[in-house]
Amino acid sequence: MNLLGNPGIQSNLNSIVKKNPKILSESKKTPKNQFSKKNKKYFYSIILFSLFLTLFFSYSFYISSKKNNTKNIFNCLNIFQDHMNNIISLEMIDNNMRLVLDYEQSNQIYTDYDLYYSKYSFVGFSVDNKSSQIIIKDSFKGNKNIDIYELFTSINYIDSINIEKEIVGDNLIIIGNSFEIINIFDLVNKYKFNFKLELIKKMNNKNYYNLVIYND
Repeated sequence: MNLLGNPGIQSNLNSIVKKNPKILSESKKTPKNQFSKKNKKYFYSIILFSLFLTLFFSYSFYISSKKNNTKNIFNCLNIFQDHMNNIISLEMIDNNMRLVLDYEQSNQIYTDYDLYYSKYSFVGFSVDNKSSQIIIKDSFKGNKNIDIYELFTSINYIDSINIEKEIVGDNLIIIGNSFEIINIFDLVNKYKFNFKLELIKKMNNKNYYNLVIYND
């Protein structure tokens, strides 16, 4: 039903508008000031947010670039000597290091965690009833590559060590104690190579390790 087309209703509406002309004029007004203020507020919010994101990502990129530019050349001898009493495993693959340290007393783990946190890119820890460990990850610059057969020959000329060594599948496998591993790392420290060192047993106050140097 078209009520607006009804002559009686339409005449009543016309009479109301004539008696109250402000109704028609106010309905045509647009709250320009209010609309403008809302848009300006929204616009400035977007600008501030965009500026914040730009500054944040610029700072993150700067920190990342600074870290990459200040990376040290990996020194397997220093790493091993610094953590020799706690090493469970030390792995270096494609300039990325992963180091796992063991702690018999969990109280010391928190002190060392704070120390290593500012030194390495990633430091995590795990403490439970069975073990207390710190896991360290970092990346380094590489040296020149090593020749696995040249290394094998060089080790044979070290008089102060008597280790088990064998080339298996082009990889050099060595079993030795802490002192012997130090001598080997001292020999190969100037080279770039992938390796994995694992603690296999503790005996007579000595730690014995299995060292695999990968020929790749």
